Amino acid sequence: MKPINVGVIGAGGFAAHHIDSVKYCESLGTARLQAVVIRPQDYASVQETAEELQDRGVRMYESAEAMFQAEKGRLDLVTVPVGIHLHAPLSIAAMRAGFHVLCEKPIAGTTAEALEMKRAGETTGKMLAIGYQNIAAPSVRKIKRITTEGTLGKLRSAAGVVRWPRWARYYRRNEWAGKIEVQGKRLYDSPLQNATNHYFNIMLYIAGDGPREFGRPAEVYGENYRAKNIESADTQFLRVKTDAGVVLHYAATHAVKETLHPKIDFEYERGLVRWGRFDAEGEETSDFFAHIYRRDGDELEYVESHGNGDCDVHRNSFRKLIEAMQNGEPPLCTIDNTYPMVACVESSFASSGGVTAIPAEFVENADAENGYDAYVKDIQSIMESMFTERKSFVEIGCGWGVQGKPVAVTL
Repeated sequence: MKPINVGVIGAGGFAAHHIDSVKYCESLGTARLQAVVIRPQDYASVQETAEELQDRGVRMYESAEAMFQAEKGRLDLVTVPVGIHLHAPLSIAAMRAGFHVLCEKPIAGTTAEALEMKRAGETTGKMLAIGYQNIAAPSVRKIKRITTEGTLGKLRSAAGVVRWPRWARYYRRNEWAGKIEVQGKRLYDSPLQNATNHYFNIMLYIAGDGPREFGRPAEVYGENYRAKNIESADTQFLRVKTDAGVVLHYAATHAVKETLHPKIDFEYERGLVRWGRFDAEGEETSDFFAHIYRRDGDELEYVESHGNGDCDVHRNSFRKLIEAMQNGEPPLCTIDNTYPMVACVESSFASSGGVTAIPAEFVENADAENGYDAYVKDIQSIMESMFTERKSFVEIGCGWGVQGKPVAVTL
């Protein structure tokens, strides 16, 4: 089949993953990296990459607009790994210029922007894929089959938790990190919206009935807090009831000193699937696994485990996308089935009425030499209890929680 010609907006940050993944597809003969946008102010930080790409004959542009104009009829796909507030305008401009688009997650800052992107895809006839690479991972695909095939009965609920430290330099890396709004646009940058966005999206994906369907929120409850000196939230709880009645509980924080990797439990009528970077005995691993259990009364009987193996999730998702394009099929993650994720984030902030500052007596500042700035006291044990008991910060009685109000969602 004819290789897919690709252009990438950017070369540093997450754009480096896009470039690497396209080069991997080049090695398979399915794609060609033809053009890259590097702004003049970014060139020094990516000079080595830029020179290597130029030596390979990749065409270089100083702006997305210049690439769109010059590459009409030459590129098939443009990827958009840029700031959240630029996702909608650049994706829409690329589709209107005649290109299919892969937009990095999160889709956009607001539901209105996401729907505008969706309409642009419909009016131009161009594909708009979204970069949720974990959806194509073998372990996640196995859980999806369990759900759609009814192996353990109907999915009743799911609970997820992520505790990832993020330090002062994380919030200083660009103009929008940790912000509710930038350049007059809402973006709600936060763990749920950005760094841990993948994992709640996995939960929505598994909650969808069909192989390509995602769960759709009917009601959202959120709590949003900050321990750090930022505008947005660094510690969050989200509870979503889907239109099919599945309840999803999720908690995430950056205000923590030590990393504990994501874990998600999926509760079915006749069993449980536990997903995360641990083996069947609970020991940490380098791979993500889906551990499957059948329920016998009150007891869980271990059945089997499925990992990702040697699958690189970034490269794998690009490979799947390119193959779908070549076969004339839709990718797993499109704007049509993932835009409800944006509604969950936006509704969460509406539910909490904004962001609550955690009182100083509950916050510690770690040794600056280690790069930590602020974290919540006892946050690891608090969130472990929340995960086990399926409770929010308020419900677990953390001492600083503030009650939110459920928000009805209509999509």
